This record gives sequence, structure tokens and C-alpha cells, in this order.
Amino acid sequence: MSKIASVLFTLVLTINSAILTSLLTIIGGVVIFVTGQLLLKFFIEPLHELRAHIGRIVHSLIYYGDIISNPGCVRQEAAEAASLALRTLAGDLVAKTYVVPCYMIAHVLRLLPKKKNIFGTHTELIGLSNSLFRKEDADSNNKRVQNIKTYLGFPDKFSR
Repeated sequence: MSKIASVLFTLVLTINSAILTSLLTIIGGVVIFVTGQLLLKFFIEPLHELRAHIGRIVHSLIYYGDIISNPGCVRQEAAEAASLALRTLAGDLVAKTYVVPCYMIAHVLRLLPKKKNIFGTHTELIGLSNSLFRKEDADSNNKRVQNIKTYLGFPDKFSR
């Protein structure tokens, strides 16, 4: 009888060990998955959204380049649409900047420009949105575009 009890005890220990190993594996997998999702949602996605938004700003400078370089020479509706788009980009830039946690670390890793450059870009975009209606603003608009390219670290090679 004691031999049967010994075999049963060994069998129960083996089953318990297998169950415990399975449980620990499942719990470890869940912890790793949740940690990865938190990292993705709170750090990587806001960083990616800000970088994509900076790309949209560059796109808009190219897309509205004719209006920016020739203020007062295009239809009023086109200038108003460009003005609204540039102002919206400026506001969204600041909003997306504040969502990025640990911004300084992202800047040190050269993933994002300095915050002061983000705010400089914001100021220049607002200035551009206000300067699309008078011919005498052409030179200042070109200077603003140069400043934005400098703030965001883009080369002079992209054209408008």
C-alpha cells in the first residue's frame, strides 16, 4: 500500500509542477504583453504622432508654397484655406508636443527637435497664416519658411 501511495504522491507532484510551470509561463507572457502595450500607447505612439505631424508641416509648406511665396496674388479663398491649414498645424504641433512623455529623452536620442524649436516653429506657422494676404509679406514669408526648416532640422533641398 505504501508503494501505491508513493507512486500517487509522485504523480501528484509531477502534475502540480507541470501546472505551476504552465501558470507561471502564462502569467509571465501576460505581464510582458501588458508592459509592451503600455510602452507602445504611452511612449511610442505619441512620439510617432508628433514626428508624423512634423512631416505634415513640411508637406504643407511645399503644398502651399505658391501661396506662401506670392501672398496677395492668389484667390482669397485659396489664401484663407492655406491660412486655416497653417494655423491648425501650428496648434496641433503644440498639442502633440505636450502629449509626448519624457520629451527630453526623445530629444537627447535625436528623435525630436528641441522644445524651443517646436515653439519657434509654432510662432512662424502662426505668422505665415497671418501673412498670406498682402504682397509686401513675400520676403518675410520666405524668411519664416527658412526658420521653420532650421527649427525642424530639414535641409534647404526641399523646395516649395
